[in-house]
Amino acid sequence: LTGSVNILKAAGVWPALEDYATALQTMRIVDDSQPGLPQVKVEFRADDIGRTEFGFNIPNAILKSALAARVGNIKTVTHMAPAKLKDYRIEKQKVIATTEDGAVIIASLVVGTDGRNSIVRAIAGIDAKKHDYEQVAMTCLI
Repeated sequence: LTGSVNILKAAGVWPALEDYATALQTMRIVDDSQPGLPQVKVEFRADDIGRTEFGFNIPNAILKSALAARVGNIKTVTHMAPAKLKDYRIEKQKVIATTEDGAVIIASLVVGTDGRNSIVRAIAGIDAKKHDYEQVAMTCLI
């Protein structure tokens, strides 16, 4: 299976998602970005590369619910949503983080999983190259 599914299995959430996961067996790409030119339509099939699927589509609400339930069952994890990180600093090999609501968290590690406009990355001074491809992607189940 794909790496993402293996991660979800290792995290113990795949059984809660499996019934909702839809195999992505075909990708269809339609490019109509060039006015006056015909649309370009391309179809890729997973079996063309010896696979049964490229991966799986899982409704976001179901994925988030399963992950939240799993996190809630881990005694060493404190789930603080919807608190948002405001700032952090490193002192004596510890991370001291402050949330927007003023809570202070002291930890051994900070992990930035906060997306393309990551405050974690910005504070750490890690640069990111950005490029606007002037494209939009849409996934739908019909």
